[in-house]
Amino acid sequence: MAARVIVALHGSTLLAFDQHAAHERVRVEALQAALKRAHAARAAGGSAPVAAEHPCGSRAALLGGGVAAWGGGADGAPLASKALLAPPCETVALADSLALQRYGGAVRSWGWEVCAGRGAHEWTCTHVPLVFGRALTAADLRAYLAELRGGASEPGSAAARVPQAALHALRSVSCRGAVMFGDALRPASMHALLACLARTEMPFHCAHGRPTAAPLLDLVALDRLVGALRQGRAALDEVASEMGGACDVAAPPMGGRLRSVLDRAKLARDV
Repeated sequence: MAARVIVALHGSTLLAFDQHAAHERVRVEALQAALKRAHAARAAGGSAPVAAEHPCGSRAALLGGGVAAWGGGADGAPLASKALLAPPCETVALADSLALQRYGGAVRSWGWEVCAGRGAHEWTCTHVPLVFGRALTAADLRAYLAELRGGASEPGSAAARVPQAALHALRSVSCRGAVMFGDALRPASMHALLACLARTEMPFHCAHGRPTAAPLLDLVALDRLVGALRQGRAALDEVASEMGGACDVAAPPMGGRLRSVLDRAKLARDV
């Protein structure tokens, strides 16, 4: 399990934390907060703020023990708008055309820019959002308009709804930038990662739904088991003593795997 999980003790329970899943959860919540701050600034007509520094920001930060910035670093700026070269003119459904008129402010706040075409239901998407360096598409715009229609959002509050395509980009960025299996973390980095995980809103699974931790062993229950085994051995020794050694009665041997688990758990408890 070396360089794959972090083993920690919480109360009397020994837990194994998936280091990749834990870091992915920390990253996705921090990246989402940075994206929302950048979007709020853009919607208010200002420039997107530089994301705050975070002690568990990137894989390099944890492996090197340093501090990485979310914005302007390996993850890219939280939110920007990218001009498309020679974008095509598209004929769109009436529902999309009407939704664009209703939610145009929300669309622009996320970085899409649309020009009307010659026909009644034609448009040209000239700019698309860049979410941490990942470009969204004109198809993502149509999907976002469908989300707004489906949620019956009011024009004034529609911009607060994060496009699903942007959330998908966040999950991808958070996964690709997290520590991987095989990355050997220093003890200080393990402590920092678990402390950051404890402060997240959803600490029990990663951005893709995989569990971040699993219980291995309850040390109180282990003590009871060891005590019961010792009592059983003592009772067998007493029976053998009363029989005067006429027959050799001994405790049944433990299986190799059980003995290994008990020895390792005792070592972890003693440490």
